Amino acid sequence: MYNSRHSGFSRGIALLNLGAIVVLGLSIAELGLKFWDRDSETKPGSVEQTGIGQQPAPSTSYRIEQIVSAHLFGHEVEAQAIAVEAPETQLRLRLLGVVASDDATLSRALVARDSAPTRSYAVGELVDKTDAKIHAIESTRVLLERNGRLESLPIVRPDMSSKVSSLTIAPQEQDSTVSGAGEEQSAKSD
Repeated sequence: MYNSRHSGFSRGIALLNLGAIVVLGLSIAELGLKFWDRDSETKPGSVEQTGIGQQPAPSTSYRIEQIVSAHLFGHEVEAQAIAVEAPETQLRLRLLGVVASDDATLSRALVARDSAPTRSYAVGELVDKTDAKIHAIESTRVLLERNGRLESLPIVRPDMSSKVSSLTIAPQEQDSTVSGAGEEQSAKSD
């Protein structure tokens, strides 16, 4: 009984898929006709003249306005970055890295607390053993919400200027012990 009901269900799904493919194909064909109609129809009474052996020049007039107004890739949205003034947090936290995205569900922050292991946090999560919740993740800081107020946790950027030292290469001098040993060896072999 189960198998016959299951196979009927599978046939129903297959028919729905087939119907969806047909509708999609018709929609694509209609869209193609709409945008690639090149006004190739000649006006009544006019004749295109071509020389012997020449083909008429292809029509390159597309309806650019229609293509642009179709918003094939969506509407442009202006980024509305709202600068939030938030004092730096007094919590003993370090922001070691971020993955910032326009989609807050994809953003992550790498936060270290004292000697505890570094942990990844998403927007809305509570930071371990604190009363701070991740409010927003930006490219250079994380906004924390504590007691209804926003605080910022800036990213830790190591000072690399002290790590770089000048490197001086002294001119190479010929090592007399090496050349002398080679001469002694060649003298012994004679």
